[in-house]
Amino acid sequence: MIKKRSQNDSHEILEQLQEYVDFYDSLSFTVTNFLPLGTKALFNFDTYIYEAMKGTLESILVLIENGRVNDAYALLRKFYDISLINVYVNLYLKREFEIDKFVVVKIQNWLSGKEKIPEYREIRQYISTSLLQPIQKELSKFPYESIRNRCNDHMHYNFLVIKLLS
Repeated sequence: MIKKRSQNDSHEILEQLQEYVDFYDSLSFTVTNFLPLGTKALFNFDTYIYEAMKGTLESILVLIENGRVNDAYALLRKFYDISLINVYVNLYLKREFEIDKFVVVKIQNWLSGKEKIPEYREIRQYISTSLLQPIQKELSKFPYESIRNRCNDHMHYNFLVIKLLS
C-alpha cells in the first residue's frame, strides 16, 4: 500500500529528494537541444540519462515514504552507477572526439546496444586520470567506495539486520 504524504509529515530528506527530482527534470529538459559530438544521436543522450536519474529519485522518494529503506538503498546503488557512467561517457567523448574521427565508436556502440559499458573499476580509473584531475583531491574526500559497499550490502542482504529494514 502506498502512503500519501501530507504537508504535516514532510521530512527534510523527502524535501531534499524532491528538490533533486525537480533539478534532474529541469536539467533533462535544458540539455535536450544540445547535440552531442562524437555520436550519431539526433538527440542529446544526457536527456535520457537525466530523466532516468529523475525517475530513480522519484522511486527512492516513494520507497522512503513507505518505510522501505532497504529497497531505497538498492535504487541508490543504481543512481550511483548511472551518475558515474554519465561522467565517464562525457569525459570519454571529450577526450576521444576528433573532427576526422567524427564518431567515437566505443560510445556509439554503447548507445546502440552493441557494446557494454566498462566495469566499475575501469570507469573509476578513467575518471581519476581524466580532465577532472585538478579536482580529484576534493572528490577523493567523498567516500564513494564506502557508499557503494553500503548499497551493495543492502542490495544483496549481506547482513540479517539489513533485511529487517524493509
